Amino acid sequence: MKKIITLFSIVLLLVLTACDSSEIYSDHQTFSDILWHKTDTPQFTVDLKNEQHCQLKLDLRLIYGYTFRNIKMNVSMNNETGKEKIIPIDFKVRNEDDSYKGDMMGDFIDIQEVVIKDTILPAGKYTFILEQMMDDKTLPFVNEVGLVLVDLDKK
Repeated sequence: MKKIITLFSIVLLLVLTACDSSEIYSDHQTFSDILWHKTDTPQFTVDLKNEQHCQLKLDLRLIYGYTFRNIKMNVSMNNETGKEKIIPIDFKVRNEDDSYKGDMMGDFIDIQEVVIKDTILPAGKYTFILEQMMDDKTLPFVNEVGLVLVDLDKK
């Protein structure tokens, strides 16, 4: 019985500490065939009720075997007034020693990179669009991409 209570306590602690209360928004889109085709442009819509002092991060989940050192992409940020900002990103996948960046679990590699370190977004509706800009029309071993907005005032 003591072992069960200890195990339950550890699981509960992990669940509670895994939640990041500073996240304003977090969503991910999966590529079912584990290929990121150039025509695939994941979109994320964020509705901010109040002005936010925040940071924008991109998440990437790869399958072991991804051959490139990076992924070139554009992040388009559009607001409801039609204003668009395009941010070119050179998302690093490998370290200088050619090892994968991020966290590995089995064949999955999870990498997170800050795209905008510090910005203030007025209240409103925003659409973020990700486009892969690599020379190859299809990137194999890309399982998922995600967008995370973090409230810098709660960090």
